[in-house]
Amino acid sequence: MIRRHVGTAGESPVRAGILVATFAYASWVLIVAFMGGAGWALARSFATSDAGMTATRAVFVFDMLRPFVLDAQRVAGFALALATALFGWGVLDGQVLPRWLGAGGVAAGAVGMLLALVFREDTKADQAAFVLPVVWQVATAVVMLRGRL
Repeated sequence: MIRRHVGTAGESPVRAGILVATFAYASWVLIVAFMGGAGWALARSFATSDAGMTATRAVFVFDMLRPFVLDAQRVAGFALALATALFGWGVLDGQVLPRWLGAGGVAAGAVGMLLALVFREDTKADQAAFVLPVVWQVATAVVMLRGRL
């Protein structure tokens, strides 16, 4: 099933999309690991230590690293949207999957890139840059699985 896509006109943009999506998801893992790990460590230091210098140092480290992670979130949102646009382009060029799916991928990618570029990284709108690409990926998975059954 997968081999039928090899050699189609959409193969090049999809290959580029795979590279960009790998970067995007690796950045996303960094965000989740930091926020979960740092939040847990910060809460643990407050709960188990005195409220003096140990807790103050934990807050300081968290506050110093948080802007970096928020920037990584913005970059990951943009990269995921770019990958989605490339996948949509590959679907349109390859003409193996429905055209509406390709057009939806390009549109979801464009909106996601716009959200990641326009809004600051500490807003909900920037976090929404992840939503449309992920919804498109789920829709694509459903279409591909239905074709396989």
